[in-house]
Amino acid sequence: MRKGQTLFTLDDRDLRAELALRASNTQLAESRLQRLRSAPRPEDIPPAEARVREAEALLRDAQVQLDLIAGVRDKRAVRKEEVERREKALEAAQARLAGERAALARLKAGTWAPDLAIAEAELRVAREQESRLRADLDRLTVRSPISGEVLQCKVRPGEYAQAGPLAEPLLLLGDTSRLHIRTKDAWSPPPCGQAGQPSPSAGTLRRPSATSPRPPRIDTPSRPS
Repeated sequence: MRKGQTLFTLDDRDLRAELALRASNTQLAESRLQRLRSAPRPEDIPPAEARVREAEALLRDAQVQLDLIAGVRDKRAVRKEEVERREKALEAAQARLAGERAALARLKAGTWAPDLAIAEAELRVAREQESRLRADLDRLTVRSPISGEVLQCKVRPGEYAQAGPLAEPLLLLGDTSRLHIRTKDAWSPPPCGQAGQPSPSAGTLRRPSATSPRPPRIDTPSRPS
């Protein structure tokens, strides 16, 4: 088993369903931002220009109607209410033309900068939520911290895995490529031997022959009386 290889995975169905929802929210935020950045659409300009031309024509007609009634020499033949009505119609036509021109200018200017900033912030939030959920999902996968072999396995598919410190680990890993020998001397050695002589507590590690199945042993001289 290599370091980083997956050992087992906890139940992640709830998180995967939540991740799918977060991913769709991220795509929606990206689409909304792209739509704002690409505004205005080319097909939206001609209708707005047509409304401006219509407002200009209505303004000219209102001006003509007012000029006709104002050109009457005999003021007794024209009622005052009719003159005021045509004057108000001219003012309304002027206001409508101004509104249509402003709408066309706003359309050509594209998306308002604060709207773009809000859409970008929403996209960042959606991506961070998706990234956090992916991190939580990755934590449910237990990977090997070392390269070695599985010595003991105490977890089975479908079994409940308790969180937190455990009395016994779910898996016991070990590196069997290098073995260690541990020895323990039951008695304390004497202080020191004479110069040129081996210590009475010195031991010799003997390896068995190629035909001997016995493991290596350590021979220790007998304890001096």
